[in-house]
Amino acid sequence: MLDTAANIQTSPAIIVVPAQRSGQNSTTIGIYEFLTKSFAYCPIETLHWLSYFIEPHSRKEAQDDHPQYSNSSLNTDIDELVEAGFLIDAAGEHATRCTEYREKWKWDLTTAAFHFTVLNNTFCTPDESIAQQLANLEIEQQPEYFWPPKHVSKFALPNPFVDKGHQTITTLANRRTNRRGSGEAITVESLSSCLYASFGIVGLVKSTTGYLPLTMTPSGGARNPYEAFVIVKKCKNLEAGVYHYSAIEHALELVQLLQPDTPVAHHFAGQDWIDEMAAVVVMVAVFERTMWKYQDPNAYRVVLIEAGHKAQNFMTMATHLGLTSCPFAALAHDSIAELLKLENKMLHVPIYAFTLDNSVPNQDEVIHNLVFSKFTEAGTSSKLKVQ
Repeated sequence: MLDTAANIQTSPAIIVVPAQRSGQNSTTIGIYEFLTKSFAYCPIETLHWLSYFIEPHSRKEAQDDHPQYSNSSLNTDIDELVEAGFLIDAAGEHATRCTEYREKWKWDLTTAAFHFTVLNNTFCTPDESIAQQLANLEIEQQPEYFWPPKHVSKFALPNPFVDKGHQTITTLANRRTNRRGSGEAITVESLSSCLYASFGIVGLVKSTTGYLPLTMTPSGGARNPYEAFVIVKKCKNLEAGVYHYSAIEHALELVQLLQPDTPVAHHFAGQDWIDEMAAVVVMVAVFERTMWKYQDPNAYRVVLIEAGHKAQNFMTMATHLGLTSCPFAALAHDSIAELLKLENKMLHVPIYAFTLDNSVPNQDEVIHNLVFSKFTEAGTSSKLKVQ
């Protein structure tokens, strides 16, 4: 039996768009609720209920305020909108998530719509991706991956492999995304160096609002919005398990132990090659650090950009050590949060991940006769390693 005293309220996570599908007319609107990813075309009269329930009302109050509706008709309309997630029943599970969103999310509605829409999506398989690309080729050519020279006046730059930075350039040039695992354990020393290069806190600087962390990557407002978790499968002198990396102490904190053969690929879109790797590092955004200072939604973009800075440092150090690190962003966010035992799923969100393993021959055929061959033929002592 319906609880007529329970409050009903409009979801705070709604976007309304004009009907754009063929067969829909001007009296139909599209409604999207991004916390549940629910979308439906509804009669334009639905806007009245969305407006009415911005302030909480019970069903009895709604009936008293709308005597033109029969009790059964009104409850049918409300039930359909509650089931779609557009209205929230205070006694329902969705109400808790909406309350958390209202209290914790400080950026604007459009930023939230993007963020929550891309969480926990399904991904196509590699075979499906290839099939789609081949189908695309039948319709149109691929876009150019770089702009060819087109200006008459141009200046050749010096050979980057003979300047003071040639060792760094050589390391960067040898970085490859390699999805092959060696089957051997990495060393805890190598893991330590990669984590420190990417996430380690090297000092503190005093500001008017307190002490801010200094790291080896740029951070918008020095907010340091990432924590690193390591899923260790094969590492010498370290038990298999899930660890949190304490950047301020440069130490690993055990979250939970795992068996070395525990599959984890299902957390990462079923990419089976991940299970062959010695370790997986997951970057978890701690949004409130940046939200506290910047409520401009551009700060959300800055947090995402910073993920690239840290990942590049990690992969560069791995390459320098003769290891391989492969980045990926196909994440099952909620299941990863369970694995890492994250308590605040609203603001502590897995954003990016990369593997770590011993270097083995790359699965890709590299045509190595373009710019680098020109430099090496010029007589530089630095040599690229072609795997």
